[in-house]
Amino acid sequence: MTRSTQRDSLDWLVSKFANEVDGVSHAILVSADGLLRAASEHMPTERADQLAASLEKYLSTGTVPEKQAVYGLLADSPDPGADRLFVQELNKLLADQIVGAIQLDLLEAAGKRNDPQVKTALVQFTAQRAGKTGVELFAECLTGGNAAVGQKIFHDKIEASCIRCHKVTGEGGDAGPNLSQIGARADRVYILESITYPNNKIAPGFENVQGVLTNGVSYAGLLKVETTDTLELFSPEDGLVKINKAEIKTRMRGLSGMLDNMREILTKREIRDLVEYLTTLK
Repeated sequence: MTRSTQRDSLDWLVSKFANEVDGVSHAILVSADGLLRAASEHMPTERADQLAASLEKYLSTGTVPEKQAVYGLLADSPDPGADRLFVQELNKLLADQIVGAIQLDLLEAAGKRNDPQVKTALVQFTAQRAGKTGVELFAECLTGGNAAVGQKIFHDKIEASCIRCHKVTGEGGDAGPNLSQIGARADRVYILESITYPNNKIAPGFENVQGVLTNGVSYAGLLKVETTDTLELFSPEDGLVKINKAEIKTRMRGLSGMLDNMREILTKREIRDLVEYLTTLK
């Protein structure tokens, strides 16, 4: 279907359901690419003021994509009922009654509202999370992402440069672990932590070590093999180097070769999409 045809379908939809707010809402929710969401903008003012009431049932009975769409639609809605719904949903979130796959959508949408009660609920959520650290601060990125979007981020987002360092199905670099089957050997928490805090757990064969030998010579490289007596390191300058552990004076663990600020380079939505994509690689 061409975009022109889609817009014709949109006009038909609005005409057909002009007096049925719920009909328009459902069509918006099930649209494949979001174009039909524009139907909400075509609704008469008196109908737009009923949007929240029309959509509320989807927050109880809808699928994850439908619930995500509801939050997105209500984020900028002029319907004052939207604020009531957001307070209701945020209170559920505070009580741990909102599934992880829609938490990010709820937080982002509620963040666009100006209602004092919505803002208070968001402050309460921030306070509730205050004692958490590390990957726990990104819990809403574990599920609910779009794998297709995540794949595009992995391959095309220059700032992240994922494909430059990681190989997937024969394409990519070798500076980092091969991720072709990461979804089969690691769970979502590990994948999320590897993106947001890569130095917490470094994959075998990609741990940097550095130090000084008893003769004063410094050494550094990727730890490839370690036995009781020796270390085998890969150094960009010297290639594979074998070191007798008895000759090591000091040894320190180096940082991961992966950027440690990926959690700042990528938005939470991008991180969630990337996690979703990587879990499909099996």
